[in-house]
Amino acid sequence: MCASSGLKAGCVAGVIINRTQKEIPDHATLKETEARSIKVVVEAARKMLK
Repeated sequence: MCASSGLKAGCVAGVIINRTQKEIPDHATLKETEARSIKVVVEAARKMLK
């Protein structure tokens, strides 16, 4: 849809649990996943803006 309008789009998703094993992440894991996701988004935005 974006490409038909001449735009670029992307999606970043961080996986933090394994539902089949009922894994519950701790606060540090949540923060690390969030920080990594932000780094990916920032780098992707830099590349898309070139």
